[in-house]
Amino acid sequence: MIFGRECYDVHSGTEIRQCRFSSGGNMVASLDAEGNAMVWSWYAPSVTTTQTHFDSVLSLEWTAKQERFLLLGGRDASIRVFDCEARRVVCELGDAVDTSFSRVVALASSPNGTHFVSASTLGVPSLGLQMKSQPSFQPGKLLYWNLKQRAVERDLSLNGCGLPPPGVTCLTFNHNGTMLLCGTAQGAIKIFDMRRFDQLYSWDGSSPDPITDLRFSCDETDVYSISTEGALTQWSIRGAAVRLQTFPNTTGAHCFALHSDTRHALLGSVNGAGIYRLTSPGHSLLSINDIGSVTSVDWMITERTSVFIAGTKEGQIHVVNLLPNDEIIS
Repeated sequence: MIFGRECYDVHSGTEIRQCRFSSGGNMVASLDAEGNAMVWSWYAPSVTTTQTHFDSVLSLEWTAKQERFLLLGGRDASIRVFDCEARRVVCELGDAVDTSFSRVVALASSPNGTHFVSASTLGVPSLGLQMKSQPSFQPGKLLYWNLKQRAVERDLSLNGCGLPPPGVTCLTFNHNGTMLLCGTAQGAIKIFDMRRFDQLYSWDGSSPDPITDLRFSCDETDVYSISTEGALTQWSIRGAAVRLQTFPNTTGAHCFALHSDTRHALLGSVNGAGIYRLTSPGHSLLSINDIGSVTSVDWMITERTSVFIAGTKEGQIHVVNLLPNDEIIS
C-alpha cells in the first residue's frame, strides 16, 4: 500500500499547526506554532520561506484554481497575499471597520477563485463579553472578501439570538462555493448559503468542546466533524441536521482529511496517522505509529497519485506516497 515515505524537518523541530497541498498538488504550505510559514515542494524539498517578518502567522490557505498565491492570516488583523512565483507579498488586506478582532485564526478560499472567508477572534479576551453560562466564550467575526477588489464584501453574522457571535475555529467551502461550513469554539456547527449570505443550519456538535476540523461529504448531504474531544462524527443535513454515527475507532483523533469517495478518511492523533474505512464503520486500513503526535494532515488524490502529508508536534512533516488505485482503498 505504501509506495514511499519521506520525513522533512523544515521547521527545525517546532510544532506544526497546519500543512496544506496547493490546488495543483505541487507545493506544500506549512505553518508552525511560532507563526513561521513556509512554502516548499514535497517531491523536491527546496524550502522557500515566505518572509522572515512572517513570525506572527496564525492561519494559511491556498487560493483556489491556482497554486501561485497563498493567503496568510496574522495576529494584527491583517491578511497577506503571498506570490510564490515572485516570492513577495503582493498585497495586504485588513478590516478597516473593526481591528479589535485581530487574530485571523482560519481562512477558506472559495472554489470560484475570486473570494475567500476569514475567521477572526479578539486579540485579548474581553471580560465584558464573557458569558456566565460559558465562561470561556470568545466572540468572533466572519468576513467574506473579494480578492480582486481587495475588500470585504460581507460581514457574515454568526449571531443567532442577540448574543455576541461565537468564534469560528475552522471552515471550508463545498465544491462550488455555494455553501460555507463552520465549526465554533463552543462546539457548534453552522452552514451558510453563500448565494443569499444567510445561515442555513446551526446545531450543537457531539460535545461543547471546540470543533477542530470538518468537511462536507462528496455528495454534500452529510458533514463530518472532529472536536477536541477526539472522535469523528457523521451528520446528515438532509432537512434538519441529525447525527448519524460517531466512529468508535477514531477516538483521540483531532484532524482529518477525506478521500474523494468519502468512504475513507485520513486521521491524525497523538498516536500517529491512519486511514480508516468509514463504511465498516471506522475500520483501520493503515496505521503509521512511528511518526509522533500528528497535528495536521492533508490528502492529495489524482488518477495517478495518492499522497498524504502529516505534520507533527515534534515539528516534522511526513510525506507518504500510496500506491495509486490501491485495492485496499478502492
